[in-house]
Amino acid sequence: MAATINQFGLQADQANRVINVLAAGSKYGAAEISDLAQSFKVTGSVAAAAGLSVEQTAGALEVLSKSNLKGAEAGTALRNIIVKLQTALGLDLLRPKLSDTAYLAKLFGAENLAASQFLIKNADAVREMTDSVTGTNVAMEQANIRTNTTAEAMKRMQARIDGFKISLFEA
Repeated sequence: MAATINQFGLQADQANRVINVLAAGSKYGAAEISDLAQSFKVTGSVAAAAGLSVEQTAGALEVLSKSNLKGAEAGTALRNIIVKLQTALGLDLLRPKLSDTAYLAKLFGAENLAASQFLIKNADAVREMTDSVTGTNVAMEQANIRTNTTAEAMKRMQARIDGFKISLFEA
């Protein structure tokens, strides 16, 4: 999370935003938080330099994860695609070229062909996933679910009792 904040040039007060983007991505997509962290490590700086937001980058990475590209592999593919897109057309404008494998291989490289075709084909899904991870409180919701258990209630009660004992002892 800290590396992602630094890569995108965000302030420390944006930590909750990044945490929620990662949590929402893992909730709505196929890549887990650790996969996204590895992906961001590889592609974050290039995505930020290209003007993509954390949410847009997470949206693209989560769509790639549906084709089983996860972690550093997804980050590398997206990084290479972003670099090429900065000198070529956008995803939507590439749709007519989707079946022109030779053109796409030349543009993105053979190693990124499948990932680029998947992103072009699913450009709408990238936008939908970006919307899904934008402005969420998923991390807080998940934390509340995990702490809303009998065991956690017992721990809180024990902490209150311990606090009361300490205050009695100090008195």
